[in-house]
Amino acid sequence: MYILQHHHLGRRSRCQCRAGRRDARIEPRLRSISDLINTTTGSTTPDVIDFADWDGAATPGNPGIPDADWASHERIHQYSGGVDQTFGGYTINVDQDYLDLQGSFSAPEGGVLGDVSGDGRPDILAIAKDGDLLAYPNTGGAATGTFGTPTQVGAGWNGYTIVAAADLYGVGRPGLLAIAPAGTLFYYPNTGGTATGTFGQPAQVGSGWNGWTVDSADINGDGKPDLLAVDSAGTLFYYPNTGGTATGTFGQPAQVGSGWNGWRAIDVGVLSGTRAAGILGIDSTGTLYEFPNTSTAGTVAFGRSEQVGSDWIGYAIN
Repeated sequence: MYILQHHHLGRRSRCQCRAGRRDARIEPRLRSISDLINTTTGSTTPDVIDFADWDGAATPGNPGIPDADWASHERIHQYSGGVDQTFGGYTINVDQDYLDLQGSFSAPEGGVLGDVSGDGRPDILAIAKDGDLLAYPNTGGAATGTFGTPTQVGAGWNGYTIVAAADLYGVGRPGLLAIAPAGTLFYYPNTGGTATGTFGQPAQVGSGWNGWTVDSADINGDGKPDLLAVDSAGTLFYYPNTGGTATGTFGQPAQVGSGWNGWRAIDVGVLSGTRAAGILGIDSTGTLYEFPNTSTAGTVAFGRSEQVGSDWIGYAIN
């Protein structure tokens, strides 16, 4: 029941044990994890097993946890303990583990940039596989030190699509635009708090957004974040920020393009200098293009594309 409940919540279950030991609460005939699997028909086994057996063998297996029962790279074997390890001039005493976890875990999805903490540096917001919303702080460092350890700022985000971090109402802090599984577009205001208090209660700002690719930026140059969206037919629409609230935040759409089917990724933002927000797009061949914003007073438009990169297959931009 415990495992099934975790699966229902979109989480993975994990079992920890000492190999070769027997819990007195389990029937005497169940001498190993293998026995447990073979004698408890109809039950659901854990997704990952973490076992301690200090046999000194850096392998994933154990006689009581055979390969045949755990063939999908889902084991962690603590094979020794009390080992001194030195790195960067510091020595600590640790256990040693062998991880056989190929395909068991994936990186967070839906990352967007925004100055969530208000320190003037863009952070990353992303959804973990268990549905937690994570914020990776910009440390001011460089290379792999640019972003620090993530902080959980939300939960229950399974099935959501993050659109953008945007300050819709000019409060000085970017909130979060996201599409719920049912296609409802919500805005989560940034309260100025921390951890799970970073974002407040959501307000619905739209509906019927299933199947759309959406991003937000100031398209018309009035200082307010608008929406740029591609529907399932590949038509590109612009939704102006009216200055209103709730479902009146964005006005009636205007078509500003077509033929966007097959593009792998689309992003909107200020790409260079003082230009208004243009479009970055990756086509089906992995070529990266810029579409400059050529809007004039009262009219939103984008100019001819210019190639600005190649070999972007498999990348996401936002």
